Amino acid sequence: MSGSVIELDDDILWKEAVIPTKNCEQEIFESSDQEITSDDSESEMLLNDDVDAKPSGYQESREVFENQVIENAKADFSGRSDNLNKVSNKTTSGCESVPVKLARIRRELQEIGLLNHDSSLQDTEMAGVDKLLDELDQKFNRETQQIKMRLQKGCDDKSPLDAINCAKLPDLSLDYEGSQQILRLESQVAKLERTLGVFEYNGTKTLTTSINEIFREIKLLRGNKNDLQKFQSKLSSISSEYEETLVARKAEKDLETQRQIRDKLLSPEFKVKALYDSYDVLKKYKKALPHLMARLQSLNNLQLEVGESIGTVKTLDTSINWISDQATQWKQMLEQMDQKLNNAEGRSARNKKEVIEWLKAVEMRIDNIP
Repeated sequence: MSGSVIELDDDILWKEAVIPTKNCEQEIFESSDQEITSDDSESEMLLNDDVDAKPSGYQESREVFENQVIENAKADFSGRSDNLNKVSNKTTSGCESVPVKLARIRRELQEIGLLNHDSSLQDTEMAGVDKLLDELDQKFNRETQQIKMRLQKGCDDKSPLDAINCAKLPDLSLDYEGSQQILRLESQVAKLERTLGVFEYNGTKTLTTSINEIFREIKLLRGNKNDLQKFQSKLSSISSEYEETLVARKAEKDLETQRQIRDKLLSPEFKVKALYDSYDVLKKYKKALPHLMARLQSLNNLQLEVGESIGTVKTLDTSINWISDQATQWKQMLEQMDQKLNNAEGRSARNKKEVIEWLKAVEMRIDNIP
């Protein structure tokens, strides 16, 4: 297949190349490589003297916008196109501090100043507000510096009245050994809590004071035998009550435990009385008891014989079922043999008929021989 090469250096050739030709030959289009040059005029047009393109300070922008929170006011994740106009975001201000609030006011004043108003009254008000803002900013910076100097200097050379109003920062330098010591102390406190139990701290006593008070109370208790015996008896009663509670909870689900508990609750006198009552009942049935025993024995023998009879009947039933199955199988076998014999008889009749016809044909051929 031949192909014609067309260079697209002219507008006419470009138009002809766009229009499809009627020839069936394959056309190959080539164009000359053109270097893409940047247009400086477009970048110059983007520059506008009316736009204030001064770089804004990072710290000032951060103070202004660090508390701005973007919230999804109307979220809709259903994918419906008719709800797209209702989805929107809004910005809300968080808890503003004093420097953030001053920075926001300054930014709003700058935005008002950018508005091209020629009113002298507005300029006077803006100047007054700017002056007030600068005074507030300076006052806040002075107070911050004073607090900072007061915290750093300390209260050693001040009067007791001034020492109340100032604070001294502790000089802490936590190294590896200090952190390990803190971990050991925490583990010891945890052991004490596991031993003594965790109680609600009311803030009036320290842990050391509480431990010392417990130690003194134990020491006093050891020296007083009467109180110690009372404490021991009270502790034993509490322990027994607790064990009885556990046994009662277990007896709710265990019948054997319930029986043991009833046996323990019954007194020996009650058990002896129950035996005497049973003996009186047995004396009333003294004459009828041998007949009852004989009757029970006869019922037992009858039950055994009935059981043997039931076993025999089950055996006979099984044998009858087996014989019935065998008879059914023999019947099926006889039916199959009868069908096979009928089929064999039919085949023999057909063979006999064919042989007779063949003999007749042979006789006719013999008769036709001259």
